[in-house]
This record gives sequence, structure tokens and C-alpha cells, in this order.
Amino acid sequence: MPWEQTFFIIAITHCEGPDHWDRLNAQWDAVATIEAAMPDALAGMGGALWGQHERVMGIIAMVTRHPPPQRGSRSPVHAR
Repeated sequence: MPWEQTFFIIAITHCEGPDHWDRLNAQWDAVATIEAAMPDALAGMGGALWGQHERVMGIIAMVTRHPPPQRGSRSPVHAR
């Protein structure tokens, strides 16, 4: 089911690493495939899937990572 396939995109976009941008960029075809396979009842979800992918890529383009670092965070995850 297409809605289940969205979890594939979510997992890839939330796994950081040196190839994060490249992995996200490589998912455009997968996003299009998922959207094309959506039944009418889920058709409205296609735009949201595209929008989420564009939003995450926009954040990474601005701050080089997603989620953006938290101000004042001492967490090693956010302090990179």
C-alpha cells in the first residue's frame, strides 16, 4: 500500500549521515511512484508527501542537517 511506503521515505529522511543529502535527493522517483499508486481515498496525501520532502531538503540546505540543532543543546546528537 502506498501509505505504508511513505514510512520508507520517512526512515530514509530521518537517518542522518554524510550522505544524507544524496539519499534524500535520490528519493524523488520513489515519492513520485508512491504518489502515482495512491488510491483515490489517499490522493490528497500526495501533495503532503511532496511538501514534506521539499521541506526537509530545504532545512538541510539551510543548516546542513535535519532536524536543525537546538539552541543551547548539549546533546551530542544536536551539537554536531
